[in-house]
Amino acid sequence: EVKVGGIRFPGISLESSSLIGSKLLIPIQPHMFPSYEFVLIQDKRQATGLRPFVWIYEKLTGEENKNGEHDTAPTSLSRVTVQQVKGDEGV
Repeated sequence: EVKVGGIRFPGISLESSSLIGSKLLIPIQPHMFPSYEFVLIQDKRQATGLRPFVWIYEKLTGEENKNGEHDTAPTSLSRVTVQQVKGDEGV
């Protein structure tokens, strides 16, 4: 889980955390380099502070679930690889 620093305004504080999965991909071919894959599994936002400000935030951003957190369904896939360009140099 990765926690983002959050944003603080007078009367309200917004925090966000993301659950990210990672995987090492080992190549089948002998002269290929390994790579890493990162997938965003879940994103949560939570507002705390003065109740009127939290209420406005909840109305502007959508439905609130039971524990005060908001789940979104973002999708993200990132792959980090190395490619051989000239001879034995990797970039």
